[in-house]
Amino acid sequence: MINRNTERVVKPSFLPKFSDADIFKGVVNSEFWGHVFLGEKKALWIVFKGLLSLKIEMFVSPLRMTLRYNHGRRTVGIVIILLSATMMMAFNTQSFLGALSTFVPFAAPIVPFFMSWEEISSSLFTEIRSEALMVFWMAYGALSALHLMLVYLRKDGDAPPAGRGTSWLHRLVFQHFKVAETAVQRVVEPFLVGVVGYLLIGTDTDFTFGLFLIIAAACLFVQEVFDAVMQFSIT
Repeated sequence: MINRNTERVVKPSFLPKFSDADIFKGVVNSEFWGHVFLGEKKALWIVFKGLLSLKIEMFVSPLRMTLRYNHGRRTVGIVIILLSATMMMAFNTQSFLGALSTFVPFAAPIVPFFMSWEEISSSLFTEIRSEALMVFWMAYGALSALHLMLVYLRKDGDAPPAGRGTSWLHRLVFQHFKVAETAVQRVVEPFLVGVVGYLLIGTDTDFTFGLFLIIAAACLFVQEVFDAVMQFSIT
């Protein structure tokens, strides 16, 4: 039985799963194909929901990899990491079209295939808007590789398959004040990241990195609140 006092680790997650296997399985088994075959407009709604969920996850993934550990095997994968990494690269480029591709589904990952290595290198390290975002991009790549390795090598880990990580902030700080981890993940993490982004913009320190953090914090909040609402709805 699931109730409001149930621990986080046994609560079902209603968020889409973004492991490599889940992404490919979702594409193949999606209701979209049946609606297309029947010529129903609902197919467009399914595509919109899927792309929106994917875009939100692409912004959230860098935050989750930084703020949490012990990720579930169905929540991380090579595909979503590459999508997020290329999106961050596009977000940080000085090219207007490159930055615009950040918000167009699947545009950013395709752009590098039409660029020379010199252009890619320049977009990554030279012609960029924010050095801080570049450093964050490199940290995300390193942490993602580490988390991915742990997920694939861990045989009997204690992380639930759909678990979206254990909060460092809760482990190191907030558990000593008896604050629930769910509260930290749903409210504290998005709030603190958003505040950092706001300060970066407000003090004219780094507009690009600040904007990225604000968007990512908003996406994380939306994700966590949606999951919480769905969990409480089955109580």
